[in-house]
Amino acid sequence: MEAKTFGIIAALTPDVSHVDQLSIIIRYYLHGQVYERFLPFLPILSHTGGLLSREMLNVLSDNGICISNCRGQSYDNASNMFGKYAKVQARIKEVNPLALYVPCNAHSLVGTNSVNICIDAITYFGFVAGLYACFVASTHRWEILMNNSDSSLKSLSKTRWSCHVDATSAIFRNCEGIYAALSVFVESNDEKPDARFEASVL
Repeated sequence: MEAKTFGIIAALTPDVSHVDQLSIIIRYYLHGQVYERFLPFLPILSHTGGLLSREMLNVLSDNGICISNCRGQSYDNASNMFGKYAKVQARIKEVNPLALYVPCNAHSLVGTNSVNICIDAITYFGFVAGLYACFVASTHRWEILMNNSDSSLKSLSKTRWSCHVDATSAIFRNCEGIYAALSVFVESNDEKPDARFEASVL
């Protein structure tokens, strides 16, 4: 890696088959720009600080990245990640005392701000928010949704990133029903023109 120093970001999240995966990202500064690079998803069967830190160190080593050049580490708020004793951040600091731990709030901002500069993510989550807003605007619209869909939509949250997953999953599970409900708006002469237009756009 051309950049000398870097920070490491890691989080545990289950995949669709409910197997926990460890995602690892490195963040570095090079030629006046800040970069973030995703390394791997690793299936994780144990959540101990020892195993997680070993896996992270192995990934860095496999990619030719020296842990002695790490100057920051940031994790989610699971106790096995940020705990003071025998946890991931403590074990990484045993190997490299210069790897400063940054608490979860800053870690959350990194993820949120990263999404907010990706036009595809901005467009997608704008659609998700617009879809929810369309149906929640009135009890009549919500009733049409529920008559055509197996379950309701979920709203996004500015404070809980997991709500983005819930909202996305609700659309994925009920895509055909949501489309059918939107079609009711578009094709109904009883709906207001602006509601029909909004539904056709969505």
